[in-house]
Amino acid sequence: MGLESIKQEVNKLSPQDLFYLMRHILDRVEEVKNPISEPWQEEIDRRDAAYKAGTEKLYSWKDVKKQLLSE
Repeated sequence: MGLESIKQEVNKLSPQDLFYLMRHILDRVEEVKNPISEPWQEEIDRRDAAYKAGTEKLYSWKDVKKQLLSE
């Protein structure tokens, strides 16, 4: 399966399935030979904890994309 096919399949996912896929990808990144540097891992952990605690403001990709394209 090529990258374009994967991207097409990802576009079909529900928001919940997309979140689980992203978590899986991040877990796989941790397993690779060149792991994420410690400062980046700490930042990921901090953001993950804030997300789980409900203290982080979240934005949909639609809103982020709209804001980026308007700049």
